Amino acid sequence: MNAEQLEFPDNHFDIVCGNSILHHLNLENTCHELIRVLKPEGRAVFREPLGHNWLINLYRKLTPEMRTEDEHPLLASDLETVAGYFHEARIHYYAFCTLMAVPFRALLGFKGLLTVLEFFDRILLRLPFIKRQAWMVVIQLDRPVSGIANKTV
Repeated sequence: MNAEQLEFPDNHFDIVCGNSILHHLNLENTCHELIRVLKPEGRAVFREPLGHNWLINLYRKLTPEMRTEDEHPLLASDLETVAGYFHEARIHYYAFCTLMAVPFRALLGFKGLLTVLEFFDRILLRLPFIKRQAWMVVIQLDRPVSGIANKTV
């Protein structure tokens, strides 16, 4: 179903979740639909890639066959746009140092390396200027703002 034109009635869901979908969609249209189908105390949770890290962006440029035309990894401004449709928004940033483990994923000791890198992620991703460099975010959105769903985009 088209996430920008959902076929569900208003105030239908307690929770909506998605995995790497928002970065393929028009955020404003999708947010209007989200707040329309969510109940007043509803929650939306999404896991999405970020688009600020220069190394990840280089990889994306070198592997265009792995992307779709509509892909646009989220930027800080996109997170602000989405958050504006909800009374509460929490963003959890992750996968900064852990990216270094990818070439070693088939080797013995990978889990130990990943544990160490996750430890560094927990420390470094507390810093605002490092957060933007994370590969992924989990976005938790609570209580849609009423009245916005009726606006036209």
